[in-house]
Amino acid sequence: SFSCDLPGAPALLHVLPAHSLTHLDLQLQPGAGAEQASAELSQLTRLSSLQQLHLGSSHGGQYQLPDGCLAGLAQLSQLTSLKLTGVWRGIKQQLQQLLVQPLPLQQLVLVVMDRALHSSDQDQDLPSLAHLTQLTQLSLGSCDMPSALPAQLQVLHSSSQCTDLAPVLALK
Repeated sequence: SFSCDLPGAPALLHVLPAHSLTHLDLQLQPGAGAEQASAELSQLTRLSSLQQLHLGSSHGGQYQLPDGCLAGLAQLSQLTSLKLTGVWRGIKQQLQQLLVQPLPLQQLVLVVMDRALHSSDQDQDLPSLAHLTQLTQLSLGSCDMPSALPAQLQVLHSSSQCTDLAPVLALK
């Protein structure tokens, strides 16, 4: 288990034990090294035993995940809990790429705000999550409700303006 909120914490990813680390909590801080620290996040996929991952970005919105960073998390076959919080640049597009893949997630927490450079990135909804057959807990902060939810979902929290209840009503 490793938890860190120091500036430049992602630079430590390459020294963490790739095959035995099961829990990682990184709270990314604003500062001069934010761009380089963002690039270091591509190292997450080498943590093959990771079961729980929490990435948080503070209010500055200086962090942008490297292209394909979230999609690469699909390689982590033991990842059962993913929590993404804070302000990111371009995270909605990355979430699209990740959430269309089969994932072993049991818990998914998304409390993110996108500081995308292009307004079209802001308009992307979450894809259907019906294919996430192990997902039992879903918490959405500022994200819209996905078009479909997994049938086995047991816990749903949504603090966003939910205007379409059809995915929730489809659960029996």
